[in-house]
Amino acid sequence: MYQAMHSGAWLPPSAWADADAWDRLIAWIRDHSSSEAFDLRLVVTPQLDSQLGNPEGLRTLAEGAERQNARGDGSRQWSAGDGPIIIVWPEEKTVSKWAQAVTGLNEQSIVMVEQPVPKLPTFQGWATAVGAYNAGAGKDQQPIAGLDQRLDEILTWYENELASPPRVRPYGASHDVLRGKLQDLAADGYDEDFIVTYAIGLGYVGSLPLLRRHYAAAQAA
Repeated sequence: MYQAMHSGAWLPPSAWADADAWDRLIAWIRDHSSSEAFDLRLVVTPQLDSQLGNPEGLRTLAEGAERQNARGDGSRQWSAGDGPIIIVWPEEKTVSKWAQAVTGLNEQSIVMVEQPVPKLPTFQGWATAVGAYNAGAGKDQQPIAGLDQRLDEILTWYENELASPPRVRPYGASHDVLRGKLQDLAADGYDEDFIVTYAIGLGYVGSLPLLRRHYAAAQAA
């Protein structure tokens, strides 16, 4: 069964330049970490030499923190459960990797920090799935009734279908049902980024690129 297995906080792209949002984010991290755990926080960036001096809130979080890049190069002083993971400029495969690494660690939190960057997905779906604290809005993301169950059924019951590329017609009955369920999600207003990052929040271990392809195919059908 797929379900959220970690807590989290989120600085959405719209709040990148909002100093008050950064203050709220830092306060949330401190409130949800012991002083020892806060000192053991890990900052993950696409490259180890990514500059973290601006905005001021980002500099504060990065100062004195352990550092790793998306591949896991960098500090070896941090282990899962030590302290919060702060992912800056998140990418799907990076977030998925860390979400799976901390599964079952109830005290572990992941913090997502987004800047408006073209072509990068927004992680609103992830934030909603885990009920993350939205530092921009100053409140928790509200769960969507029934969506966990709908996605769990799709990701579990159609695991084999999702493990291969979407087929053109003719395709088997199970592919037809899968496509229909994905179309229902799209009809309810959930876009591709939202569904894929929501699946990350639920701990989905399958191929995210293939999930994207299936969802795109369902929307285009």
